[in-house]
Amino acid sequence: MSRLLPKMQIISIYPQFLKDEDAKYSDKLKNILDSSAVVELKNLSYRNWKNSSHDYLKSNIAKETLFLFDQDLTKEGGSDREGIKIIKDILSKNDRLFCGLLSHTFEPDNEYDDWKRFSEEHQIDKDRFLLIAKRRLEEDETGFVRMLRLTLMNRACGNFKDEISNIITKTIDESKKEINDLNIYDFESIVFQTSIKEGIWEPDTLFRLYQLFQRDKVRLQALTNRNLHESSDKIRQISSIKIDSNVNTQSRLWKIQRQEYYEEGNHINRLRMPIVLGDIFQMIDNNTKKFILIAPPCSLMIRKKGERANQFNQVILAEIAKEKKESKNIDHYYELPYFDEDYHEGEYIVNFSKTYTVLLCILDLCVFNENGQARMSIDDPRPEWLIPSWKMRFDKLEKEFKKIIRNFKDKGANQEVLKYSIPRASLIKNGLFKVDIVRDEGKEEVKYNCKRFGRLCQPRASALLTKYAQYISRTAFERDFIDKE
Repeated sequence: MSRLLPKMQIISIYPQFLKDEDAKYSDKLKNILDSSAVVELKNLSYRNWKNSSHDYLKSNIAKETLFLFDQDLTKEGGSDREGIKIIKDILSKNDRLFCGLLSHTFEPDNEYDDWKRFSEEHQIDKDRFLLIAKRRLEEDETGFVRMLRLTLMNRACGNFKDEISNIITKTIDESKKEINDLNIYDFESIVFQTSIKEGIWEPDTLFRLYQLFQRDKVRLQALTNRNLHESSDKIRQISSIKIDSNVNTQSRLWKIQRQEYYEEGNHINRLRMPIVLGDIFQMIDNNTKKFILIAPPCSLMIRKKGERANQFNQVILAEIAKEKKESKNIDHYYELPYFDEDYHEGEYIVNFSKTYTVLLCILDLCVFNENGQARMSIDDPRPEWLIPSWKMRFDKLEKEFKKIIRNFKDKGANQEVLKYSIPRASLIKNGLFKVDIVRDEGKEEVKYNCKRFGRLCQPRASALLTKYAQYISRTAFERDFIDKE
């Protein structure tokens, strides 16, 4: 245990008249910390604390001291939330202390949420205290010590984040100045002429330029910031000591990591973002059936006249499956870590052996609808927030689908009209996504059983394309005459 905490003093304040359960926790805490040669533990009853708190705070002002307060002190005239009240009081008087709140009223899995709630309710800086579930003492001793360690790191981590925020704010202003210093000739050439040629929205090109200016400035500010070095050194010294915990704390990390891998459908659809490599689609009537788009990024770009270069109009959709990976068929799939929204042990893959050739114009319809569905009505107005090239794309597709709908209305609900007039999603029977013309709120519209679900982000989407290219270009050999199995 001596390698799990830095040299320091811990003062534990607990009820003098302990319940059986609290006595068990108190003994456990003493046994754990007494076994450490670098930690000095002092136990104080709440009554002793009330009589001598001023002296303890004054004598420990220059020491690395962690105060652990029991939450429920009703037996000695306090309240069932006395611990958090004391923490708020002493932190307002001394900004060099570390505090932890101990209780059996919150569980290890709820420490994070309760910590945020307590800090808001009692208006305490959450960088200056942590909650520690007493159940860890019984079921996860190393996890308990880990929480003590995090309590010591908490303030330094807060300072670290503050310094980073200050650096970002400063470099924002400096980068803004560089943008403003661009003369009109360079600005027009970079931001507008380049964007027009590539079918890119001009603000996106300006963001790219802004990030270019900011990148070097952030690095320079960070490397020459003494406070940032000191904070990171202090955190690193404590964090480098490995502590394993038996209690699951991965669910929050899972959600954060998933954000780096995927963009949510409600985000990209609401913003009318273009179709790109890695877009994920699902069947509306069967949300377990999902597919991912595989195509060269440059071929997917909508350019002048609302069209793609070289009349590129078909893409590959590969099926996403929840399957156990097989080492012998590793070249037949691409792994999708963190694909499920909730933390679990399932495995998702892109199955290269289950692919479909799909018309791009059908997937394009997903861009025009806030819910991401592939649909087009004869009366649909051009959606807001489309970038210029996709405005032209909408006008082009609207014209084509209007012809289909009018033809359908003229000839009636004839299956032959449906069969030959409406673009099918693929060449398989009835298409990959079923299509129909329906009357909705007094107007006819073409609807496909298809919705954009989300997106695999770069650079992993590019890695998917590379893996698929390797899969379809694999060499076939003649079978050996000798059976080696």
